[in-house]
Amino acid sequence: MKLLFSDQKIIEAIRSANDFEMDRAFRYLYKAYYSMALQYVKSNSGGENDAEDVFQEVLVGFYQNIRKGVFRGESAIKTYLYSMIRNQWLARLKKNKRIVTMEEPEKTSAGMQVARSENPTEELQKIVDDLLGQVSERCREILKLYYFDNMSMNEIANRANFDNENSAKTQKYKCMQRLIKLMAGKPEKKKAIYELLAANE
Repeated sequence: MKLLFSDQKIIEAIRSANDFEMDRAFRYLYKAYYSMALQYVKSNSGGENDAEDVFQEVLVGFYQNIRKGVFRGESAIKTYLYSMIRNQWLARLKKNKRIVTMEEPEKTSAGMQVARSENPTEELQKIVDDLLGQVSERCREILKLYYFDNMSMNEIANRANFDNENSAKTQKYKCMQRLIKLMAGKPEKKKAIYELLAANE
């Protein structure tokens, strides 16, 4: 593959918060590294749909870690993403009890502790509802169906009249990016979203 972005250029694009540059960078990351996620997940009791879900969540976490200064390019992006993919998939396996439960709660590379609860608290619900009220009705519907109603992407595609499951996944990813932008400079809202993801992933 022709090199379109160096690791440093990717980091700079995400830090810039320029929608066009970030979109180009994330498209490149998907083309360059999705196959790595697919291979890892399929080699460890998963399938293609699992790999797609994991990789989208990893890209969201990667974005967060760059914006928060957690990742500054100390290691190669490929190595960093591989570690995130591994941690995210192991957390999902643990949730589904396909591996022996460890004593310490697993944490994803996005910094979200996988400590499960049946439903978000009322306080969490209020904060998240306020945040969701700032995105489009379409995004609000998708995110609530996924994170609160625990619907699969296939079910959401049918419910929300998407052409197919992949279209629904793409839209969910874009909606998460919008939420991340809204959380800038609002630590209490970031915490609420992290807890929401941890409770429902």
